[in-house]
Formats: sequence, C-alpha cells, structure tokens
Amino acid sequence: MIDSVRSNRAVQGILWSLCLAVPLTCTGCGVSTSAATSVSTSGTATTTALSPSATTATVGTSITLTATVTPSAAAGTVTFYDSSTSIGAAALSSGSASLATSALTTGTHTVTATYAGSTAYASSTSSGVTITIDAIASSSSCGLGTAADAYSSGSTTLASASISAANTDESAVCAQNSGTSVTLTSPAIATTGNTDSTDNSSFYGLNAAVLAYGSSASTATGGAIAITNGTITTSGSGANGAFASGDGATVTISGTTINATGGNAHALDAAEGGTLKIANVTATTTGASGSVVATDRGGGTVTVNGGTYTASGQRSAGIYSTGVITVTNGTFTANDAEAAVVEGSNSIALTGTTLVSSGGDDRGVFLYNSTSGDAQAGTGSFSMTNGSLTYTCSAAACSSGSISSGQNNPATMFSVANTTATISLANATITNNVATLLTAEALNSGTWGTAGENGGLVTFTASGTALAGDVIVDSISTATIILASGSSLTGAINNAKTGELVGLSLDATSKWTVTGTSYLTTLSDTAGISGTTVGNIVGNGNTVYYSSANNSSLAGLTYTLSGGGYLKPY
Repeated sequence: MIDSVRSNRAVQGILWSLCLAVPLTCTGCGVSTSAATSVSTSGTATTTALSPSATTATVGTSITLTATVTPSAAAGTVTFYDSSTSIGAAALSSGSASLATSALTTGTHTVTATYAGSTAYASSTSSGVTITIDAIASSSSCGLGTAADAYSSGSTTLASASISAANTDESAVCAQNSGTSVTLTSPAIATTGNTDSTDNSSFYGLNAAVLAYGSSASTATGGAIAITNGTITTSGSGANGAFASGDGATVTISGTTINATGGNAHALDAAEGGTLKIANVTATTTGASGSVVATDRGGGTVTVNGGTYTASGQRSAGIYSTGVITVTNGTFTANDAEAAVVEGSNSIALTGTTLVSSGGDDRGVFLYNSTSGDAQAGTGSFSMTNGSLTYTCSAAACSSGSISSGQNNPATMFSVANTTATISLANATITNNVATLLTAEALNSGTWGTAGENGGLVTFTASGTALAGDVIVDSISTATIILASGSSLTGAINNAKTGELVGLSLDATSKWTVTGTSYLTTLSDTAGISGTTVGNIVGNGNTVYYSSANNSSLAGLTYTLSGGGYLKPY
C-alpha cells in the first residue's frame, strides 16, 4: 500500500512537470492558457516580435504569422490574436513560432503575438501589426457588366477595404437586388477600365466604380450601398464614380473624395429611378461630358448636403438634371460648361448653394429639352434661395458667340430653349459678367425640336434679388418677368421687338432700370403708376413701348418714366 501511494505520487509529479513545460499541449493537467500565463510571471525576461508574410492580401489568402521570442532558448507556446480574439497557437522552436491563417475577414486588423512564458522565462506580447484584407479580386456578374466585389443578397460591412478593377465594363463594388446592402467605411476604391457602351454607362451605370443596380425603373429591385469617408478614383471612359440605377437602387455617400478623369464620367449619377444621398463630398471631373452631379434617362432623385464639386471638361456642368436634384449648402464650379442644366420636365432646387460657371460656355444656366428620349417633355424648374450664382464667359466663347452647336449668341446668364420653364430666385446673389441676363429662343434652328416650334416659354420670378442684363425673346418664344420683394432689374427687355409675348410685373418695392429701347406685351405695375408718371421704372432717357391691345388699364396713354424717358403704346 505504501509503495503504491509512492508510485502514484511519482507519476503525478511527472505529469505536473510536463504541464509546466508544455502547458497548451498537455491534456488532463488542469492548466489553461491564462493559468499558464499567470504561472510564468517570473523568470528571465523575454521580448516577442511579430512578422507577417504580408500586410495586405485579398480575403481568403493564407498569411503566415511568425513570432520571434528572445532569448531563443525560451520554450513553450505563442498565441496569435486579432485584437482580443485568438487566431490560433503554435509551439516555439529555437525561439520561433509560426501560424498560417486565412481566417482574417475583409478590412483592417491589428494582430499581436503573446508568448505564454514557462517556468524559466517570463511571458511577453508583441506590438500590434496592421494587416489589411481586401475584397476578392475576381469579378462576378453585376448589373450589365461585372464587379470585382459583387453582392446579390444579404448585408455586408467592410472597413478600410481597398478594392480595384481594371477590366472593360468592370465596377469595383456592385450591389444588386432588393434587400442587398453593402456598407463601406473609409474604402480606397479605384478603377481604370473603359466602357464599351457610353449609353449603358449613362443609363445603367455600366463601368461605374460603385454601382447600386436594379433591373426595373418601376419596381423596387435595386441594391443599396452606403459609403463613409474614403476615396473613389476612376480614369476610364464612362467610369462614373458612384451610380444608382433602377427603382430601389440607392447610394448614400458622406465625406468621400471622388475623382473621375475619363470622358463621359460623372462623379455622382442616378438614372432609371435610382437615388443618391450625398453629404459633404469633395468631387471632381476632368473629362468631357462629365457633369459632377447628374441624373440621366429614366430620371432619379438626388439630395446633396454640403460639399465641393468641380467640373473642368467641355460640356461638363456642375449639375445636370433629368430628374429631381435638391442641394443645400453645396459649392459647384463648372470651368468649361454651364453651372446647372435642367432637361425636360425636371428640376434643380438650391438652398444656400454657390454656383459658378466660367471659362468655356456661353450660358450659365440652361433649361431645355433635347428630344433624345432622356427626359419627358414638360415644364422644367430651376430655383435658388439664399445662394449665389456667378457667370463669366470666356473671351473666346463670347467673342465668337458660339463654340459648338446649339449654344447661345450672345452669351447669357440664363437660357431657355425648346421647353417650358420656371426660374425662381429668392434672396439670391447674382453676378452676371455678360450683357444678357435671359434668352428665350430657338438655338441654331433645328438643333433641338421642330423648327418653328422649338422656342422657350419661361416664367422668371425674382424675390429680394438684384439682376443685371438684357432679356432677349425670339418670335416663337415667350417670357414673363416678375420682380417682387425689393428685386431690381437693370437692362433692356425685348429690344428687337421680336418676342411672341413678353410681360413684366413689378410690385411697389421693386424697380426696373432701363438701359435700352424695350417692348412689352403686358405690363403690370399698379403700385408704380401714379397719374401719368411711373415711379419704379427708371428710364434713363429710353422709351418702353407697351401693347395697347393687351393693356387696357393703361388706356393708350403716354407716361413719364423716373429719370427721363417714356412709357408709350404701340
């Protein structure tokens, strides 16, 4: 009995020694990893260094993590951690332990190695090493093309992902089908491929770097993508930065920097009923026909809050609408095109927003209908409240009057052609550096619409806004000018007496300063006329003619204008 007890104690002692020496591989010792660490708080000090085989890889790629423990005589186990989560463990051999893993998910990881220590050596932990795992590089079908990172169902969240695409018609990230959502935080997204169809890029987002896609313009079939911060860079033709195509397709983007340099490449675009929600984005385009914020065929809904948006290419407007675009506190600059364009029965509504058009085009804001099928015919709308609009025409454009088909001659701040339109300005600051404020006329006969029927029909309302420049109206066009709430206009109206119908309405607080002979079909100025004098029209020696047939209240009389000049019937 005594020998038996001694024998059992000897066996237990041997087992206990083995547990201390190899704490993670001994079974039945009753010693956990944490217990081994606590046992190893004394002994010779050690240091642990971590070296991964790669610090950037695509998801699913095996990365070897190698820990080096000094002194090299230290024995025991090293455990590798992704933050506080164990990846796995490996035994030391000659001071080195390695673990191959493909378990790291897409995003950024801080990986450490912890040596558990032994009876002779103290534990230690390495400094963190950052490893970035990118999305899978192979393309999958999405939308009308492919995508390096394509999603057709479920919800996915990616942090600090680097995603690139280089093939023709290839997006970097694409989400399609209702219920599919992708959330990206601080991504680096880049594409270099070209499109093989400009129309498909414009209407359906083919080759866009980021694409939320739905197959229908009337049924919610689109996926959703949300991006916070990060960058989107494209260099190919038709390579829009972020695009929402189809009902239900939505891109929500905030704090991101976007740069698109190819032709027909917009920074932010929606079509076929897609939705863009944009906040504090910095976006630039440099290619031709690459408006910074746009909608295209089938329309879309775009809301912008804050941010800076710059276009430098020819025919690249700051904002181009074939849908509903609403902007609050944004800054838009077009260096070789219009600041804003509304096509067909669509709208741009601006609040507290700065628009600048300079350099290469001879109109600052354009409302028209191209009849290409990109927009429905109807009444287009442009409005600005508490913002500013500055228009400067380059010397080359203004001296020649027209630098490409369909432009205005002379250059003008606002142009309306082949459509019905409303322009509303409220407490806006308008800086017009050309002689013409508004033209309503057919442009280059036959350019848009049917000759003889392609004029502009515009109602122009200003409230609390000062305006400068002439109003030109051709024989198939009409213009109604309404000045209210302290507004003013300095310029001539319908000087050539060509307008089909030209009307002016002033309230008691508003004023028209006449700079040349003018012709009005109708005049509404009850508050400004007293007897046979007109107090709120400053003539400067010029004559304003009114149609006696359409102004019975004026009784065919001649009136004296403030500052000299006359209001006379014709």
